[in-house]
Amino acid sequence: GVVKDVLSLNERVYVCAECGSILDRDLNAAINLRNMAASPAVTACGACVRPGLPGSGRGSRNRAPDGTVS
Repeated sequence: GVVKDVLSLNERVYVCAECGSILDRDLNAAINLRNMAASPAVTACGACVRPGLPGSGRGSRNRAPDGTVS
């Protein structure tokens, strides 16, 4: 649950400031993404990405290459 605000690209190892765990940064990122994907609270564009959950009825918004939203 600890977040390191800045992790430069040349830092290939993540060291947890709370417990001292040492992980390859890519492995740590993969674990975080897996955990986020399993969570019903993950949202995209402000809408729930899990059908049937609150907020899932919102329409999606598409962003064009120039940054405009449709």
